[in-house]
Amino acid sequence: MSKAILKFNQILLFLLLVSYSVQGQVITQTVRGQVRDAVGKSTLPGANVFVINTEPLIGTTTDQQGNFELKGVPVGRHAIKVSFLGYKPVIRAEVLLSS
Repeated sequence: MSKAILKFNQILLFLLLVSYSVQGQVITQTVRGQVRDAVGKSTLPGANVFVINTEPLIGTTTDQQGNFELKGVPVGRHAIKVSFLGYKPVIRAEVLLSS
């Protein structure tokens, strides 16, 4: 009887560990774009782009052509904030990332 209980406990422990490791994986995406002036349509190099309320903070700055790439953003709905010296910050709320 004790061998059966020991075997059952081992199987239960194995299943718990497997389910824990699968549950810990987070699906992520990469967000790419370009930051431009709304009126003149010129690109804004050096603008700050980040995903609000992520831990750790996911953010970057735009390159010389105003392009940015945010890697490792979890799938779901997010708010993305863009700021640049001399401009009002812009927040794009409810950006939906899917797998």
